[in-house]
Amino acid sequence: MGDPATMVFPNIKAVRPKDVDLEHDWLLGSPSNWRWLVGMDYGYRPDPTVCVVCGYNKIRKILWIVDETRGIGWSEEGIYMNVMEMLKRGGASAKALSGGGGGVVNASSLINSEIDNRIIDGLRSKGLNIYPVKKVSGSRDISYQFLTGGYGDLREIWIDSEQCPGVWAEFIGAEFLRRDIGGKEIIVQEWPTVNDHGIDATRYATLDLWLGRAITGSKRTLL
Repeated sequence: MGDPATMVFPNIKAVRPKDVDLEHDWLLGSPSNWRWLVGMDYGYRPDPTVCVVCGYNKIRKILWIVDETRGIGWSEEGIYMNVMEMLKRGGASAKALSGGGGGVVNASSLINSEIDNRIIDGLRSKGLNIYPVKKVSGSRDISYQFLTGGYGDLREIWIDSEQCPGVWAEFIGAEFLRRDIGGKEIIVQEWPTVNDHGIDATRYATLDLWLGRAITGSKRTLL
């Protein structure tokens, strides 16, 4: 773990499904307590394209990132194949984490994504239910406030660090900068702008959980 004073996400934990006794914890094992979400951040070379599957437990207020896929320079077909493979894995994890019957993650799952509209159209023609998000002023801060627990809607972020090593590295490595201002060291609370593609994919996945706090006329907006 990094310096607690500069960590952007002090609420993260490395948790694998095998680390939790789902059978005896009804709050985690009940399918009705989970909502499953998918988000993708498209990376223009040399940045990676990253897609994540995560579940939100509305009772425990836990966001559990259970799967990811990432790659650089993927074609439209490459994105489709890798995302479909991830959805199959993530779907199995979702079922296991919600009592065997509550997690439905497949090609029909809504994928919120910041991505080129031409690629969106191509992926939709292949059967992915992918929806482009629109950038608006202010909602980047709102999404980070949600993920860091600032609104009280989220207590912890669990990440399967074995299945999602890239996402885990991004979240654990996200730090506020220390700057010398007038001879005094100040921690500047600015949200990450580099090495944040998995974080962005998570922001997009959780869009409907924090969007109500944004005042905008669109249903799919973020920055």
